[in-house]
Amino acid sequence: MGYPVKINKESMVCGETTEDISPKIGVELARKLVKITRKFDRAKKILEELTQGKRKINGKLYTSTAFAFLRLFNSVEANARFRGFEPNSLVIKSLSVNKGPTLYRRRRKNSFGSRLKIAHIKLVVERR
Repeated sequence: MGYPVKINKESMVCGETTEDISPKIGVELARKLVKITRKFDRAKKILEELTQGKRKINGKLYTSTAFAFLRLFNSVEANARFRGFEPNSLVIKSLSVNKGPTLYRRRRKNSFGSRLKIAHIKLVVERR
């Protein structure tokens, strides 16, 4: 899988993950996050407030989606620190959420064929 933007290894850090979240809610939260701020550290602070229940977006607490995003943000921050970038100088270049593979839960007769929600999340940050 590729990234939505062209990656420059000298000034960009990227990360991707597959999480058990709704792709629709993931896209909504990603758009709001990028619209509110493009700074990496401010976006991470907003996600921490969402997970703690101190902040709402559109009147909702996207807790499980915010936890998934926060895990990815922590991973990208660790990658940036390893490469020598300061986290407060990072800017979100791209944050995308796509639908993952369709998995079916085949257990009992009533829940036979129920689908699990899976999404691919990709984050690209750039040093400014």
